[in-house]
Amino acid sequence: MSEQQAKKLTVSMLGGFRMYWGGEEFRIKSGSSTKPAHILQLLLYHAPDRVTTAKLIECLFAYDDILNPNNSLKASVSLLRCQLEATPLPQMDFITFQNRSYVWNEALTPEVDARVFERLAGEAARAGGEEAIRLSYEACRYYGGAFLPALVGVDWAEVLNVHYGNLYAALVRRLGKLLCERGRVEDALALAREAQSRLPSDEWLIMQMQCHMELGQWDSAKQVYMDAVTTMARDYDVQPSAELLAQYRVISSKLVNHLGAFSDMLDDIREEAFVGGGYFCTFPGFIDSARITVRTMARSGLSCFLMLVSLSDGSKLPIPSGAKLDDVTVKLQEAIRMSLRRSDFFTQYNQSQYIIFLQGTNRENCSLVQKRIENNFRAFSVRDTRLQFECHTALLETLDELKNPAPLQWTVRQ
Repeated sequence: MSEQQAKKLTVSMLGGFRMYWGGEEFRIKSGSSTKPAHILQLLLYHAPDRVTTAKLIECLFAYDDILNPNNSLKASVSLLRCQLEATPLPQMDFITFQNRSYVWNEALTPEVDARVFERLAGEAARAGGEEAIRLSYEACRYYGGAFLPALVGVDWAEVLNVHYGNLYAALVRRLGKLLCERGRVEDALALAREAQSRLPSDEWLIMQMQCHMELGQWDSAKQVYMDAVTTMARDYDVQPSAELLAQYRVISSKLVNHLGAFSDMLDDIREEAFVGGGYFCTFPGFIDSARITVRTMARSGLSCFLMLVSLSDGSKLPIPSGAKLDDVTVKLQEAIRMSLRRSDFFTQYNQSQYIIFLQGTNRENCSLVQKRIENNFRAFSVRDTRLQFECHTALLETLDELKNPAPLQWTVRQ
């Protein structure tokens, strides 16, 4: 067998699109997000099976307004053939047309990581004991993340992305259980951390907490909890679900079973240094603090208010996720902190909104707080950004309105 024949074509589609010939990565000239690349990905994934022209047209041009998709498909395939000739692959007819279908040359059948992952996951599901653990680890090694992430929003890729994500989750779930049953809790913990990096989910965070507690690592379990809640409130443009909050509270309640030193608890409560302005807390912490404060205020007869601050662009539209929103959000958080008293507290509801709890105040003073926030925010020289405010008394029987804020009226603030 010649060296050329000994080489093989391997393709990665989980976590990104990469091609290797004899272990060396190569690419086609047009990149990985073009029509030729899309055709190549479809053919490689389905190889050695054929892909009909109807399916290719549906996958590539379903949302394109073109008069003759057949001609566009032929042109894209022709371009792809030319680009493949410029790669290190052995020269041959890479793509053939038979019976209204295109097919990748079976002499160069690729090893696709998604296909290998699915096969190994199936074998692991049918196996038991140590063999199941071995096969599960081998399968997990092939799951590098989302299926063809560059094709986000493309129907066929989205379906497979969900399929492989569910398959990986089931695999990790079963493997974690098998490891814990054999006392390999540290291995289960490492598995949960890896799963969180590849397929982020509160399930793997909870799995980490439970492993830490099983190992008696109470401080580590607590740290995972605190980091997780902070990340949910700060980095995701969604509020934590009621189910997620309930799960965190269950984990938190288990932490109190550990007998800690009173001095350590006091250290946790004590602020490390004097910080002026309002107190920023996570969304779950805000909910608990708000409910306790409402009870106290209702008993004392003092008033308190909730203030919602929202961001929009210069056209009164939501600011798209990205560097600009990240920068503006940080500046708004600092402007709010500087504008509040130390007895007031606030949280980030999502990437574009903050909620403030104002104690012992009235509506007139709420307007003053609003002006201070506007002035401090403008001092950061933020352009093409508007702030909108809404206030409501916090003396409610419950704080359900936090989950469904009333419709907002935009105020013009540059």
